[in-house]
Amino acid sequence: MWYLIILNAFGVLAIIFKVCESQLKKRLWIIIFAGISTGCWMVYYLLNDNLTSALTSLIAIVKYIIFAQREKHEWANKVFWLYLFIVIQLVVCVLTYKNYTSLFATAAGTLGTFAYFTISQKKYRWTLLCCQSCWVLNGAFNLYLVPLVADSLVTISIITAIVRFHVAEKKQKEALTNKSVQINENN
Repeated sequence: MWYLIILNAFGVLAIIFKVCESQLKKRLWIIIFAGISTGCWMVYYLLNDNLTSALTSLIAIVKYIIFAQREKHEWANKVFWLYLFIVIQLVVCVLTYKNYTSLFATAAGTLGTFAYFTISQKKYRWTLLCCQSCWVLNGAFNLYLVPLVADSLVTISIITAIVRFHVAEKKQKEALTNKSVQINENN
């Protein structure tokens, strides 16, 4: 009983930090919240004996630390890191492959690498949406109820952020463009 409570507590903490992550604007805070959330998931997957997902989470934490340095240090800006983390992710999949569900964690880890490597918040959110979809599939096919609920909530949060930051922003720009065209026509 206590084992399940502790296991699911890590999942709940991961949910809280992940939902907050996609609503933040500053890249550094996005990466910090992602790291905390991912650490909680790493423990959750270790307790569930899912080594592929746990190692994918560990790789992600290292990735966050390096990618957080991109704005300060040139060495962290190298595309080398993108390829290195993708190769490491694929090697982990080969070494820990259990069944087809290992592919979902690998795809999520690879897409997450692209998401966190990009500087563009728009590309980040769209790629993260694809990444989260893979985690939803991982939770569904492994029958992990807490991650399934969490990743579904995070997916909704990312969609909300896309609408909030990108669709609404596009509509504002269109409105301003239409207004300036009307002003020019009136003059």
